[in-house]
Amino acid sequence: MIFKSFFSRVLSIPKKPAKIIDKDIINQVANDARYDVYIKRQKEEIEETKKNSTKKIPENFNYKLVNGLSNEILSKLELIRPVDLMQASRIEGMTPSALTLLHLWIKKHRVTERDLGKHGDFYRDKSSA
Repeated sequence: MIFKSFFSRVLSIPKKPAKIIDKDIINQVANDARYDVYIKRQKEEIEETKKNSTKKIPENFNYKLVNGLSNEILSKLELIRPVDLMQASRIEGMTPSALTLLHLWIKKHRVTERDLGKHGDFYRDKSSA
């Protein structure tokens, strides 16, 4: 009895002609699905950067030591000399990837002002001395 009433209700639903989905929409959905993993990873990097935005960048830090920074970003960092990652994030053209590279390099090498005193030749930018 339950099945009869269910099927009778389903059969009583008016049938509408199926709409044809625009190819642009299909392509957009396919692209969204294809790049979803990368978008999620980028969002995670952004969140990580936000958490560490108060991480200080040592004065006279040698940005040339950080592999993977574009020449444009490298020159802007050397010119502006941001004091922390938040200030670096506000530089025009700065990407989440570049911020992540900078943060990870500082974190990995635990660069502090004290390190600059002990190992100044390694960490310090010789051109600004």
